[in-house]
Amino acid sequence: MDKEFLTIEAKLEASDALVASLSTEKAEMQKAFEALASEKVAAITEATASAEAIKAQAVEAEIKITALEAEKADLAKKLEDALANQITSTKEAAKIVSSLGVKPLAISPALEAEAKANEALAAKEVLNQFSQLKAGSVEKHNFFMKHKAILAPYAK
Repeated sequence: MDKEFLTIEAKLEASDALVASLSTEKAEMQKAFEALASEKVAAITEATASAEAIKAQAVEAEIKITALEAEKADLAKKLEDALANQITSTKEAAKIVSSLGVKPLAISPALEAEAKANEALAAKEVLNQFSQLKAGSVEKHNFFMKHKAILAPYAK
């Protein structure tokens, strides 16, 4: 390999070209870095604004929840008062009825259903007994007359 010997002026020109090239590359890298930094700062600013908006929504939601809980408590109190008043009204009505000499009856739906079931069972029993009696007998006629209310719907 031949080594070229450069003059000082040639070396200076080569160094100047290299410095200019490196300066241009540095300027391009600095622009790219600044653009990237600017994007990241914008993204951080946007994320911060979004977080602040979410915090504001959370505060609004907490305020609404507090208001709804207060309204719920108020409605529960009103319901409790209404139920207490209803019991008092029922007791008052029972007093009025008993003062008139009538004994008030309280029938629960469960007792009413049980009574209907017992009536149906009794009707089946009467029908079975009636079907076992001899046709045309006086006993069957008397049994029918005694239980006419139960047997009449089946007589047709």
